Amino acid sequence: MSRYLDSPPACRDASTPVLYDTATMPPGDRFRRLRDAMANAVVPVEVEHHISPEQVAAKCLGLRVGALSILTISSTPMTLRRTPRLAGADVEPCVILEIQLAGRRTITQDDRQTDLGPLPLS
Repeated sequence: MSRYLDSPPACRDASTPVLYDTATMPPGDRFRRLRDAMANAVVPVEVEHHISPEQVAAKCLGLRVGALSILTISSTPMTLRRTPRLAGADVEPCVILEIQLAGRRTITQDDRQTDLGPLPLS
């Protein structure tokens, strides 16, 4: 399965399905469709971009192996919030393992905060 984990945005195997790509969407629809796609592909989240809707860019490649979903996501910077309301509305339990391959992120929960960068996979 590691053949699908490559530096974003490309995957080694071109047969990995593209779940969404904002480059194929009208600029005015990108933000809404990205938010909806993320909720369907992962879990419901609030999405906030710090750029104009026309500049929003994201691409998600993925596949499903039984109950396991493997996704590679590359995007312009954004803030994702998994609020108690959204978590409570999610009817299907899940475990999410994220590996940061490029860029930076800050994760905040309650009064804790962690800054993450790319994880070396050697």
